[in-house]
Amino acid sequence: MKSAWFRLIRWENLLIIAIAQLLIYYLLLSKISFEVQIETIDVLLFVLCTLIVAASGFVINDLLDVKADFINRPFEDCLILNYVGISAAIRFYYFLIFTGGVISLYLSIRHHFYYSFLIYPITVYMLWIYSKFLKCRGYLGNVFVAFCIALTVLMIPYFFSEIILQLSKRDLELFQVVSQKLFILSLFAFIINLFRELVKDLEDYEGDVRVSCNTGCVRYGRSTSIIVAKLILVIFFGLAIVVTFYIEWLKLNLYYFVFVLAPICVLFISLMNNTNKINFSIISFLCKIYMLLGLIFIILQ
Repeated sequence: MKSAWFRLIRWENLLIIAIAQLLIYYLLLSKISFEVQIETIDVLLFVLCTLIVAASGFVINDLLDVKADFINRPFEDCLILNYVGISAAIRFYYFLIFTGGVISLYLSIRHHFYYSFLIYPITVYMLWIYSKFLKCRGYLGNVFVAFCIALTVLMIPYFFSEIILQLSKRDLELFQVVSQKLFILSLFAFIINLFRELVKDLEDYEGDVRVSCNTGCVRYGRSTSIIVAKLILVIFFGLAIVVTFYIEWLKLNLYYFVFVLAPICVLFISLMNNTNKINFSIISFLCKIYMLLGLIFIILQ
């Protein structure tokens, strides 16, 4: 029963988000803070708030997707129907958004980001909009989810803007490097998650058809979605090479090939070999591993 709750909030996805945000702060920002001091508890609360928002998005998505999950997954994997219960899941969802709202309000007041508090309810509402409407609007839902993942990176320089501001005044060269890393990290997160969302739609194709969820895969067909997914990887591979000619600290060497370029090739080949449901599930899992390793590699450069 306890494992069902962890699976409901996609604990492995939350772990990747937490690791990425903590690494970005402690390896990129905390060492260049000058006289600006951010207490550890505030950093942890910021990360926790991000995780709560993401977890609430997963819960509401499952609540509004019960029928499709019943078709797409074995009954033992239908968490809300088989273990948690719809009423309990709804209560848990409200508990999450209330707790996250309290944390967000506290951080906004403590750091004098009063208007920033509005970001929290807007984000929660937009995740509900996605689950209710955007998910079944072609590829729009895929782009929205990928953009939200990229925002988990971009929110860090926003929340720690005092550090970024001090850096821009004290060391312009280092400021440019940090800005480049944050941009590349967010772009990396966007592209790999856009690809993963397409793969997940391919995996859930049968259930989406039965419940008339008009995803990009349902609207344009599985073959077209596979072509789009491959095209994303090709563009990603090209960008990954081109960027090394314009960014000095990013070298096209063996490590870059192993941690950035080779995984793209593996994903491309995996998408060509087999197009059954199990293979799509494996590719989706590989994307998570690749995202974590890629983020760590870029941060450490």
